[in-house]
Amino acid sequence: MSYSELMKLRVVTVLKFLRYPAIFAFLLLYSAACSKSPDPEQATEASEDSSGTEEAVTFIDHSFDPQIPKPPKEPTAEDTAPEEEKPRQPYEFEGNEGSVAADILAMPDSSAKYLAMTALMAEWIQYDAEGALKFGESLQGNMQMKRAYHQGIGPQLAKSDPDKLLNIIEDGNWWPDQWKDQRQALRGMTHEDFDRAAQFYADTAFRKQHKEEAFNFTRRIAEEQSIAAAIDFVNEIENEVSKTWATRGLIQKWMDSDTNEAVAYVNRLSDQASKDQGALGVIDAVWKTNPDDSILWASTIKDPELRQKTYSNLAKAWQRRGNEDFLSNLLGNRKLSNGDISAIQEALKE
Repeated sequence: MSYSELMKLRVVTVLKFLRYPAIFAFLLLYSAACSKSPDPEQATEASEDSSGTEEAVTFIDHSFDPQIPKPPKEPTAEDTAPEEEKPRQPYEFEGNEGSVAADILAMPDSSAKYLAMTALMAEWIQYDAEGALKFGESLQGNMQMKRAYHQGIGPQLAKSDPDKLLNIIEDGNWWPDQWKDQRQALRGMTHEDFDRAAQFYADTAFRKQHKEEAFNFTRRIAEEQSIAAAIDFVNEIENEVSKTWATRGLIQKWMDSDTNEAVAYVNRLSDQASKDQGALGVIDAVWKTNPDDSILWASTIKDPELRQKTYSNLAKAWQRRGNEDFLSNLLGNRKLSNGDISAIQEALKE
């Protein structure tokens, strides 16, 4: 029997004895929608996103512009706006939310109980946030129900009150897929209070310091505050992969104001992964106009996979733009290894 079928069976068996048949029907549907989540009783910190700690640092492809693919730019309000959906009215429980919650709490401990509480809170938070948050205060000491409660309110609260959600996380609460709600809240906070969002990111656990946010925060700090402030922010980041992406964001923005200092900074870096990403930051700034420097900086990248990806993306970008002389300079570079040449040739066939 699949996990989805097992969840349906548990919910059907247990909720038949509740006093709210309409709620039973809703929860049955909700359990099917949630069937891909891990069993709450088995959920651990391993359910969190790894933030790239074991992931090879690669480019993020963009199809709209034939340039060296870059880590994503800071999202705009249009980027982060929710997709249009059909109007949906939350299922209101006619003032019986407390009674429904009490019935759920009285159920034997099981995955069905967890899903029922999550479903109730996901609805309640949409039309009575004050009441839903007040109810959460009564769950102190009940870890599983507290997690179910937070998993239910998290997605909606991340959109409607991101600061409140970040406060809940800062209080030490955890629930499955929390990282998704945290990232949604951080996107909202960058528009409402950027300094608050950036400080939360710097203070958060290294597993939740995502590399894209490191890049975006650093670029914005460099642009709106100062290069010195951006350097301090990079140094605060604990996640080593994210720190390298932040370095790329720093150099990319620094190249706009002081090329010599930015290049000198990259050359002084002792961490090779950060130096590799710093080289990409330089390439980001010069690849359209200076093929020789682009090729030179690409050759300094020690990570073979990243270096070959860089050469390949340069080749594809220059080919698409009709920069045949730039492409010839690359193909004629005697420093290319056999692996580099093969990667470029394969890229040009795509």
